[in-house]
Amino acid sequence: MVWLDLPRRTVMRWLIWRTIQRAAGRIELWNGNTERWRNLFTWDEQESVIWWACHRCPGLPGALRSRGP
Repeated sequence: MVWLDLPRRTVMRWLIWRTIQRAAGRIELWNGNTERWRNLFTWDEQESVIWWACHRCPGLPGALRSRGP
């Protein structure tokens, strides 16, 4: 596994841009599910991938490194 430790601003920019494109284009994610506009503006952990990335991603690299190869 290779972990790219990109700056947070880069990850968030990509994530927000991708989410906007998916919502505007009504692109199917899986099994007919599409990104909803309200997911961009909600702080509900269960609904917003942006919220999840803001609060969860900083802890992932350390957790993965502690597992070892």
